[in-house]
Order: sequence, then structure tokens, then C-alpha cells
Amino acid sequence: MPSDESRPPQPADSIHETPPALVGRTAELHHLTEAMSAPPAVLLLEGEAGVGKTRLLGEALESPVLDGHVKLAGSCRPPREPFPYGPVLDALRALVDVITPDRLDPVTGTLRSLLPELSDTLPPAAEELTDPAAERHRVFRGFDSLLRSIGSAVLVIEDLHWCDEHTGELLRFLVSSPPPNLALVLTYRREDLHGQLPLGAAYRHPPNTRSTVLTIRPLEPEQVGALTAELLGTKPPEPELARELHERTAGIPFVVEETLRNRRDGAERATSSLLDDFPSARDDVPVLLRDSLLERLNSLPRTAAHLVRAASVLDRPAGAELLGRMAGVATPEHHLTTALRANVLYETPERTYTFRHFPARRAVYASLTAPERTELHSAALRGLAGNEPPPLLLLALHGRACGDLESWLHYGAAAADRATARGDTSTAVELLGSMLTTSPLSEERLNRLAVKYARAALDAPEWRNETTAVLERLLDTPRLPGTARGRVRLAHGKLLLEAGSVQPARVQLELAVEELHEVPAQAVTGMAALAAVHFGTTRVEECSDWLSRAENVLGQAGAESCIRDSLSETVPARLHGGKPVEEWLHLLDRVPPKTVEQHRTARAHANIAAAYLWTGEYRLVEKHLERARGLAPGREKLSHLDKTLRTIEIRLCWSTGGWRDSAEDPVELLRDCRNSRPLVVELSLVLSLIAIAQADWEEAERSLRATGLDAPEDSLAPVVIAAGSARAGMRLAQHDLPGAARAVDHALTLVRHKGVWLWASGLLPVAAEVYTRIGRTAEARQTIDRFHSATADRSAPVIAPAVAAAHAAVYESEGDIGTAVEWWKLAHSGYAALPQPYSAALMAEKLVFHGAGITPDRIGPEELVDSFERLGATGDAARCRHSLRCTGRPVSSRRGRKGYGKELSPREREVTKLVARGRTNREIASALFLSPRTVEQHVAKAIRKLGLTNRADLSPE
Repeated sequence: MPSDESRPPQPADSIHETPPALVGRTAELHHLTEAMSAPPAVLLLEGEAGVGKTRLLGEALESPVLDGHVKLAGSCRPPREPFPYGPVLDALRALVDVITPDRLDPVTGTLRSLLPELSDTLPPAAEELTDPAAERHRVFRGFDSLLRSIGSAVLVIEDLHWCDEHTGELLRFLVSSPPPNLALVLTYRREDLHGQLPLGAAYRHPPNTRSTVLTIRPLEPEQVGALTAELLGTKPPEPELARELHERTAGIPFVVEETLRNRRDGAERATSSLLDDFPSARDDVPVLLRDSLLERLNSLPRTAAHLVRAASVLDRPAGAELLGRMAGVATPEHHLTTALRANVLYETPERTYTFRHFPARRAVYASLTAPERTELHSAALRGLAGNEPPPLLLLALHGRACGDLESWLHYGAAAADRATARGDTSTAVELLGSMLTTSPLSEERLNRLAVKYARAALDAPEWRNETTAVLERLLDTPRLPGTARGRVRLAHGKLLLEAGSVQPARVQLELAVEELHEVPAQAVTGMAALAAVHFGTTRVEECSDWLSRAENVLGQAGAESCIRDSLSETVPARLHGGKPVEEWLHLLDRVPPKTVEQHRTARAHANIAAAYLWTGEYRLVEKHLERARGLAPGREKLSHLDKTLRTIEIRLCWSTGGWRDSAEDPVELLRDCRNSRPLVVELSLVLSLIAIAQADWEEAERSLRATGLDAPEDSLAPVVIAAGSARAGMRLAQHDLPGAARAVDHALTLVRHKGVWLWASGLLPVAAEVYTRIGRTAEARQTIDRFHSATADRSAPVIAPAVAAAHAAVYESEGDIGTAVEWWKLAHSGYAALPQPYSAALMAEKLVFHGAGITPDRIGPEELVDSFERLGATGDAARCRHSLRCTGRPVSSRRGRKGYGKELSPREREVTKLVARGRTNREIASALFLSPRTVEQHVAKAIRKLGLTNRADLSPE
């Protein structure tokens, strides 16, 4: 249940419409199928509504061990006007094509009037007996004889709790001495037996019969996680999220599925809504659960039912005293016992009372009339007001629900402050946003709440869609005074930056700085955001002007929070511009113990780590990542900060060569980062680089487009420049020199416009190679000289190997291979020292194939292929093999050929991955330097090893 400290997990976009794999029922399924396949057997299957009895039975009946068995099934109906023997008759109607007259005992004729579908097969009916008991016994014998005549069979009767008297008597007759060919399975919900026995009398195991009572229990948290993965088609959620979903659903599979489905079908938002989760009149509870619960509720005495209704307005377990005060019951304990015995309420280990799961509470709440809800929420407000410490969030929500405006606004503002102090900005944003948009406010209160909201919105970027709409509405409010308007506009501008609307964001930020001119400590945050040179296409000179203004104010500002927020932008700006940062970094170490300040400082360290990535100072990246992780609140999993840190870690893995075993990580993270344009473009860049290394050109181009390569004004400039370099390299590999030249020209235009040449470190070697190949050697030299002069005062370790690789390309084009080799050696050692093993391997390839034969660290042809394979650069490994074959030097792995048996070989995995992405054999052959015939053989082997039928079944996994 929602609280100040927790939020339920969020599903992906879709839920499988077909039944998922059975989760957590292996032992029960084995026990069930084993008993059903060895009659005579009687199985009583017990479990609450939605726990999966029918699903388990369906799986068991499909088991191969029951092939050849006759399978019969019927269900009891709610007891309104029960038809005698109805469930059994429904099941036996399926025998119309099974039974033969010559195998039937004459006593089965007593069933002719009950089973008209079988009247042409059954013997003639005997004369009806005058004694009703004797006639009923003869009918029972008829059922028994008919079942004995059909060979091995399974008879399933579900929902025994709704069984009518006549059917109950028949079933008791059958289980007392079941036919030797029959497995009889009866299911029921104990909570709907109202204290009675399933068969109406004590069940005794019949002799010589396999007999058992099997209780189907709810899933454990880890099993809920596995079911969630099955339903959503994803990896299992984090253990913490699985536990929260388990708590919300009590581990009942049907409730898990419906909870995920309702979230999928509801409003598209990045987070759950505590206001929606708080009791509302919306009745979206599955009919199966709702009807079962309300039936039990309506069977309770009036006082017990009123206590249950009181519990439904609370979002957490409550003690008997509070429920009694709310319901006006002086001695609630006795009446609560009645509700417990009916399994309407459940007692916790702390001796408080609540519902089995969230949908049960919602079902009862939806059954209340509007006056009943108002009365109970008012009672809850009065009952909780004296608690110490006061449950501010609950008091606010109850005040809102009962229409007590002053309580709602008073407690809501206090609850938002408490949530902010704890780092729970999502709760603060939702509370403040609701108060601002749904409540009449005085000007003074509007001003105060708007400023709180603007601040909270900046700390909750995962709510960007919602907060942007509220901020825009506030900016349209004439009553909002200047300073408050500036704070709101500042938040709006920074969120627009996060959304990738860079130019509109800068307009809003400049206006905010002007509106906040009387409070420089606030205005400096806007100046710092305007100094962020890596956003969009704004020139470095303009950003530097804002940086100078911000730092002038920072030297005088007294508010540490404003200083810290500003440093998260100004320090990275200084790093990008090559300015010293040490004098500013020490300010980040002065962290107050408050969680919210730790969060902001962690965010600053994350931004600094991201900036160091572009310089190649990977040890400093790791240092600031570690600092950020240490400062992040313990429950930051899946938050925006956590996603930012994971994105930086993924980029670091790419740079330092650790991406082979985590190539799917950016794909999964990208699904969770759709609301953050910076994270989307950075992850897309990594995915494009991986795809290029694996010669998956179509996937690479798709990811390159997602970097903002064709719309740099709304992206991150260093990402766009790196993506341009990647596209040029890909065009080179495809022998498309004009396309490569266009990509280089496009990227260099942005470099010259922005003025931060450090970002061209990865582009420079590619530009030199492309320009020299198309006869623009003079332009290649000019570009190298311009880069060298612009970065001469920089100490970034990526600079030297980039310049060396570019010089090597120029000398190679002029035929001076000896000089080129010396430059390649410098580049190779420089990249290896960073470390950038992939770039080092590319330089090693140049040395191996252009006269050196072996690199300074003694990498030869075979080691070179192995190094690419270890990195996961399968396309580069294939290219090297092809080059070696062309020079008459076939290469084999120095580790020796491995026999893979039924497992896929590395080459088969490469081919399978490309097939699963829709590539043709000819496209795969071109990418991996193979013949189409060889690709065809690899595909056939993969299909055979995996036990599939055709290539359409191949999966990239």
C-alpha cells in the first residue's frame, strides 16, 4: 500500500494476452498430474480467489501423462436457483461421442431424463421408485456406473463452495468409493465456505484410493518478480520492486496480472499516483474478486460490516481502537473477530487489521455511498490527528477526501515539506501539484506553494510531463508575483532542457534570470544552466559569458543549496572549456546531513563524471561516480539519478572495453529513460557504436538517428559530434566515401560553431582518413592543425592519441608508411594507456596490415582477431580474418578450435543475432565477410541446435 516511503513498481508497455508460463507451481503441478494419472484418486484443491487453481488444473490436464484419459469438467454456480447435480451433468454432457451402449449397466438408464444429450445411447429408464431416498440412491449408482464405463478419466468440479445440496450428496457418494478408473478433482475457496466443510461433512480418505488435500498458496516475492517478467516480457524487476508488488497483491497471481494490466491501461505516466492509490470511488476491481468479497461482506452482521467499511477508507492497517472510533463501535474486538473468520479482514503480526490486498480494499470502498465516504474520512481525520508524530500525508488525503479544504492545504503543505526533507520528491510534487491545480488559494498561499513546487519539480525529473504542465499553468496566473514567477520559470526552463527543447529552454532561463535579479542567489542557478555548453548549438563564447556571470555571483552567494545546484552545471562547463576546477570542487564536500542536499550533491558529481568521460580521464570518472553513489539515498533505484549514473557507467564500459557481456544493458535502460532527452541520446550513441563494431549497419543507423545527429539544436553537442564520427566510420566500412565525407563535414561544422575542439578527439582520425581518401589532404592537415592549436593548453589524455592517429592517416595517404607506422605506434600506446582497448585494437590492425606485422606489445594477426572477439567487436574480427585470407595468411584462434556440441558457436551466435533483427543472408554475408552459402549453413545449424523449425523463430538472446 502506498506510503510516504514507498511506491509500487511500474510495468512496461504491454502484457501478454496469452497465459504466461506457470510460475512457482512446479511441485503442485507434479503432485497433481501424478495423482490424476493413477486412479482411483480424490484430490481436494484449496485456494483463495485468483490464486491460480483453474490455471494449474488447465496445465495439469494438458500434461502428456494424461493423454488417452477422458477429461470432464464442470463448475458450481452461486446458489440462487441451483439445478440439482448441475455441475456434474455439465461435465458428463461431453460424453456424447465417448460412451457405447454395449458397455453400459442398465442402472445408467436412470440418467436419461437428466442427460437428454445421451438419451440415444443410455439404456431405457427403469420405473421410478416411490421412495425418494431409494430413487436418489439409484440415480447416484447411475452416475457411478456411467463413470466406470468410460475408461481412465478425470472429473473436475470447480467452486465447491457454491455447491448445492443435491450435488454435494452426489459428490460425497462418489468420493466415499470412487470408480477405479476415475480421478476426481474438487476445487474450492475456504473463505467462501463460511465456516462449513467443503463436502458438507468431514472428509475421510477412502481405502485403496490416492487421496490428498492440496492447498495452493500465494506466490513468494521472488516468484511475483518472475511472474511480472513473464507478463511483461522483460527481465525480472529489482527485488525491492518485486517485494512492493507482492505486498500490494498478496502474491495472488490474478491480482498481480490485473494490477499490471490496470497500470498499462491507465494514464501514461512515469510514476504511480498516491492520489489515485488512495481510496477512490473508481471501481476497476476484477469481477471475480469483487463479487467474492462483497458476498462475504454482505453476509456479515451490520456492526462487523461497518467496521470493514471503515477499514476501507484507510490505506494501511489500523488498530481496533481507531476502527471502533471511526465506526462508532464501543467494543470493536468481538465484531472484528467475525470479519476475520469470514476472511474479509486479516490480522497483521502487530495486531492491526487490513485487507488481503489492495483490490479488496478498493472493492469495499467502491461499494460505499458518497455520504458514507465523507463521514468515514472525517472520522479518520479526527482519529489520526492526535497521533504522534502526526501522519501528515494521511491527514492531508483524508482532509481532501472529506472536503475539509483547510486540513487538506495545511497538512498537505507540511507533508510535502516532510517528503522533500526525506528525498521523496515524487510525493512532494504530486501533493503540491494537486493543491495548486484543484484548490482555491489565497495569493500568499499560492506564492508559497508555487515556490515549493518549482523546487520539488527540479528534483523529480521523472515527473517532467506532469510538472511542465503545472508550471506552464502557474506562469499563466496573473496573481503570481515576480520573484515566485522567476522561480517557477527557472524550473520550467531547466525541465525544457531535460526534454531536449534547448532553445525554448534558454529563452525561459534568460527571462527567469531577469525576474530574479533582486535575489542573485536564486538567479545564479539560471545563469549556471545557461552556461551548460554541451546543450544544443549555442556558441561557447555565449556560454562562457554566462559562466563568468554565474561565478561572480557564486563568490558572494550565501545559500549553499543554490551554490550546489549551480556547481552541477558550472564545474562541467569549466571542464568542457579546459578551465581549472579544483577551487570549486571543495565546495561539494560541504554536504549537510539532509537527504535532499545529498541528492543534489550526488547529481553534481554525476554531471562532473559525465564531463570527464569526454576528456578520457576515466579514473576521475570512477571517483565521481563512486562519490555520487555514496551520496544517493538508499532507495534511489530506478530514479532519475540512478538512471543517470547507470548511463554514465554504460558509457564508461564502452570506452574501457567492458561492454561485451553487458551489450543489452543500454537497451533495457533506454526503455526506462524515455522522458530524459540527454540520457536517450547518450544511450543511443553507445548502441550505435556497439552495432557498428558488430557490423549491424541497419541497427547502427537507427540508433544514430536517435542521438539527434540530424537535429543538433535539441541534442547534446558532444554526442552529436561523436555520432557524426561513428556515421563517417560506418560509411567508410561500407565503401561509401561521399557519405563518409558528408558525415565528417556535418560534424566538423558543429565543432567549429560550438568552439569546443576537445569533443572532436574521436572525430579527428576519421576525418583525416576520409579527407585523404577523397583527395582533400590539405583540408585534413588544416583540421589537424586547428585541433592541435585549440587543444594545446589542454591536458586531456584523449588528445595525443587522436592527433597521432590523424597524422598516421595523412602519411599513409602520401605513401610514407614508415612515418605512418611511428604515428600508429604512438596512437596505439596512447589508447592502450587510457585505456581505450577498442581504439587501441583499431590502431593495432593498422600496424599488422601496413608493414609493421606486429605491434609494440607483440600483438600479431591471431592475437588481433582474438582481441576484437574478446571485446565483442565481431564485425571487426570478421574484417581482420577476411584481410588475412586476402593476403594468404589464414588465421585461426590461438586458443584452438573448440567443439561446441549442442551449444551455438560464437559465429553462429553472431549470425543468429543478425537473423533475429531481420537481416537477409546476403546482408549478413556482407557484414561478416562470409559467403551467403556459409551464412546459410550457420543459420541451419543454429535452427537445428536450438530445436526450432525455421529462421523466424530465432531470437537475439
